[in-house]
Parts: sequence; C-alpha cells; structure tokens
Amino acid sequence: MLSVNIANRLIDRLSTVNYYFFMTLSEYLKANKVSQAKFARRCGMSRAAICRIVAGNRFPTPETMRRIFLATDGQVKADDFFTAAMQQM
Repeated sequence: MLSVNIANRLIDRLSTVNYYFFMTLSEYLKANKVSQAKFARRCGMSRAAICRIVAGNRFPTPETMRRIFLATDGQVKADDFFTAAMQQM
C-alpha cells in the first residue's frame, strides 16, 4: 500500500505531465469511441451543441467547459480549448 506522501507526489507528477499536453474534445471522442450524441447526453447538452464545439464553430462557455471537464474525467480541460484555438491562429 502506498503511503499518502508517495501518492501525493505521484499525483503532483501526473498533474505536471498533463499540464504540458492537451486533448481536444474531438480527440477524446475518437480515443474513447464515444459518439457526439452519447457525449451530449452525458453532459446534459444537445448533440448539435457538441457538434458545433467539435467543429470549432462555437466556443464553449465556462459552464460548458465545466461539464466537458467532468464528463471526460478531466482529460479535456478548459485550457485545451484555448490551446487548440491558439494553434489555429
């Protein structure tokens, strides 16, 4: 069994690694083989709204970002939307 100290250091290390990498919503859906419709239900949103976000036609609101973060277990973060938008510029 891991001590609390070791577990906390591992979590800090993983958090640092995740800081440098980002995952778009589209990548998340493909990697996890989740349809936009199923993901929309998980977020409590319409499929059309998710489709527009994935296509880049709509930038998510803070509430939408929170829902996506929770539905992806933190794999798609609010920063990921900004990183993806900056790469398109």
